[in-house]
Amino acid sequence: MNSDETLVPGSGGSGHGAPERAGDQVGPYRLLSPLGEGGFGTVWLAERRQPFVQRVALKIVKAGTDFKAVVARFEQERQALAVVNHPHVAKVLDVGLTPQGRPYFAMEFVKGSPITEFWDGRKLPVKNSVSQSLALSAKRIIDIIAAILIAIASLPIVAIAMLGILLEDGGPVFFRQPRAGRLGKTFLLLKFRSMRVNVPAPKEVGQVHAGHPYVTRVGHWLRRSKIDELPQLWNVICGDMSLVGPRPALPTDVEGYDVYAHRRLDVRPGMTGWAQVNGNVQLPWSDRIALDLWYIRNWSLGLDLRILSRTLRVVFRGERVEAEAVRIAVADAAAPGRVL
Repeated sequence: MNSDETLVPGSGGSGHGAPERAGDQVGPYRLLSPLGEGGFGTVWLAERRQPFVQRVALKIVKAGTDFKAVVARFEQERQALAVVNHPHVAKVLDVGLTPQGRPYFAMEFVKGSPITEFWDGRKLPVKNSVSQSLALSAKRIIDIIAAILIAIASLPIVAIAMLGILLEDGGPVFFRQPRAGRLGKTFLLLKFRSMRVNVPAPKEVGQVHAGHPYVTRVGHWLRRSKIDELPQLWNVICGDMSLVGPRPALPTDVEGYDVYAHRRLDVRPGMTGWAQVNGNVQLPWSDRIALDLWYIRNWSLGLDLRILSRTLRVVFRGERVEAEAVRIAVADAAAPGRVL
């Protein structure tokens, strides 16, 4: 890349106006969280969503800094590293001006690169390898095939569940609720209705378990056996969900996420997940987030198969807290230098 060809005219001038804040839009990037102060400006974790989702290190240059010289120096260092095939090479992706008139440049994150700054005690992730892309494609194919096969095999159980719901109170068979999917995109989650009709809003009801007073008799059986989740196979086939992943949250809950918890939205939500087979609702929310993020960091097709097999065990024996898995996930989340 020749940085002189992409510099914004006049970008070496001084900045003005109020300082940038989290949530501000800077060119195509949204500022997420400050990473720290560099020698020539503030470094931000930023994200753009078009034409694809990408997280970058965005440096907003101090007033009076020779912007061209900064970018040129960085580009020279990058090219020198590239000549010797250094594995940790980050390149300048974009340059421009903030709404306040301060110049910025965005750089890709490369694991192990000096430019990959520490954020909240944890290094930021870069997992865009060809092998991972192929594995993710395989995961989607497996989701579709497995969901269709499970749906066909479970038709007798589905018929019994539907009949039981209708006979108990004559109300709707299905429960539909907006949930936040991958990247926060809202979709309608499907479940067999297990609660009485016209119950209060989710915030008023609180955490629902099989013995909750709003849960019907048939609903208790549906929840205990996890049969109430079977309609979500349609969500999997449509691409809103995966068989395995963090459970989809309510959009109102997502509004309260910090940047760390927001990582749950990096993948498709699942019918079951690492948090669900290690304690689920018996765990505090913070532990479930740690388990979900441990899953995202350590994801593999083998881990998905392990979770699916353990889900069957949960169906038959009930939910139990797996203290060791929780301890590992919580310690992993707090480890200095942890790659998120």
